[in-house]
Amino acid sequence: MEKPLFPLVPLHWFGFGYTALVVSGGIVGYVKTEKQRCFAAY
Repeated sequence: MEKPLFPLVPLHWFGFGYTALVVSGGIVGYVKTEKQRCFAAY
């Protein structure tokens, strides 16, 4: 029985979820700084 694939699946999904979290956090931070820059321009 080939079992090396089983432990990789949860790890892969954990990494994918972590990447999505970091990317969404970066987008939110970018949007916040853009809004502050727009308000600072006035």
